[in-house]
Amino acid sequence: MADDAPVQVPTPEPTPSEPAQEAPAAVEMPVPAPVEATAPETAASAQNSVEPTQTAQP
Repeated sequence: MADDAPVQVPTPEPTPSEPAQEAPAAVEMPVPAPVEATAPETAASAQNSVEPTQTAQP
């Protein structure tokens, strides 16, 4: 009986772990993509509005 317990425990663990990792991975990928695109865009907009001279002079 003791052998059945440890064997059944590791079996269900890897199953939920695989889908769990895939879920956050897919969620994290799209999250940083839009966040990064918004970060530089916001920074550029702020700099352009704050210092329009720097933007005119490359």
